[in-house]
Amino acid sequence: MPCANARKKNTREKFFVSILLPQAVTLMRHHMFPASPMFLQTAYRIKLLEFYKKLFMTGHLANQAFAKACAKLHMYEKVERLRITFANAFFAYLEVLTKAEELSIAEHQHTI
Repeated sequence: MPCANARKKNTREKFFVSILLPQAVTLMRHHMFPASPMFLQTAYRIKLLEFYKKLFMTGHLANQAFAKACAKLHMYEKVERLRITFANAFFAYLEVLTKAEELSIAEHQHTI
């Protein structure tokens, strides 16, 4: 499946480039993370992403269950849309954290 992998890598690269767009930077300044690299209408608070990250890493809480609970709490009817956009934001957020850590480690090793 080289085609699928190339497409996935290209999407990731677009995401990292789009994070530098002014709208995405504005979201980040307000402690928000976009659910999509190209369409910034939906964003989630970074604290919420961090909260879910802790739940996910310790108890492997499913995204579907988390989205359903959030939707019920906020009386939001489009649970599937919430699940998809939240998953997109969460996994992109994890990728950004990983990339930032890799860059930090590389920079630190370069200065030694």
